[in-house]
Amino acid sequence: MCDLHRQFILCSCALPKVEQRKPGMIIWTLSRKIGTHEGFIMEGITALPVQDIGDGLNVHWVLESLNQRNCFDFEFVPQENDWISIARTSKNWDTPFMNFNFEGGKWVEGWSRGFEDYSQLLNQGKLEFAEKTRLNTLRSYLISELDDIANRWAPEAVYLRVILHQVEQLSLELLENEGEASILLEMIVAETNSKHFPDGLPDSKLIQKLGKKLISLVSKPQKLPTVPLRRVLTPLEWHQVWEQFNQKLAKMPRSFVCEEARFHEEVQAISSKQTKLYNLDGFRADQSYELSSSWLATMLEGDLSFWMDADFTWAIHPDGNGYYYTMGDIGPF
Repeated sequence: MCDLHRQFILCSCALPKVEQRKPGMIIWTLSRKIGTHEGFIMEGITALPVQDIGDGLNVHWVLESLNQRNCFDFEFVPQENDWISIARTSKNWDTPFMNFNFEGGKWVEGWSRGFEDYSQLLNQGKLEFAEKTRLNTLRSYLISELDDIANRWAPEAVYLRVILHQVEQLSLELLENEGEASILLEMIVAETNSKHFPDGLPDSKLIQKLGKKLISLVSKPQKLPTVPLRRVLTPLEWHQVWEQFNQKLAKMPRSFVCEEARFHEEVQAISSKQTKLYNLDGFRADQSYELSSSWLATMLEGDLSFWMDADFTWAIHPDGNGYYYTMGDIGPF
């Protein structure tokens, strides 16, 4: 029986060939039929899909998820005759897989298409699990509220970022008990109000309802897509990342961003790749992160820390006046 508290997402992150061959990996491909081989006949035996590839990934649960929520980490609108294949890698040629076709406006169980159709590969990657937890529920709500605020320097946006950071410090164990979770959230909201906004809260209906909304969300974790990776660095990790940054990037000349339109296009391109970045505060490890690049476009404006790729080939540093500087080979602007 599958664990209905778990969610999966079809992650389009680049998957190295070495990892693709690793036994037990769950990989997927998304294809689109573009024609049929007329008069083409080939005799032989093709592998048939199975009903279950393990870890609760059976045909019934996958179909239910595909038809009820967005399971992709990229923008995609399915068309008639698209199909998805989900497989578990193995050491031999006997690789169990499931097929799903898009027919009549919904996903249905599919079968091997044999050799009669030819298709176009649309995307591929690996399947990741997400947990239906109170933490992901709270984070998803706060991120969605942040996305609705156009001005990242607005007091409401600053307030939400502070609350989000405080929530992310909580462990899953602390949130397991509903009563204790409610008390913790009340304390977080109260501390944020007094410590970060001593002169009064931003005049916003959002802020007025936030405390009650957070507490109501812990009563029942919601079914939500995966929240992009954002993990606070330990003090040791923080020092190690800074050391790498200083060795590979800090001594490079800084380039002032002049062509803002091109720069923001590049930021959007980086965000869409779903790769790993570091977001480093110059003074505090507990406000520095290993995180998905999808956060870059969302959080760059209004943030004063250093952003860099995990390979330390480029970095972005916003200053306090809303201007940007780059290091490395992100591109001349």
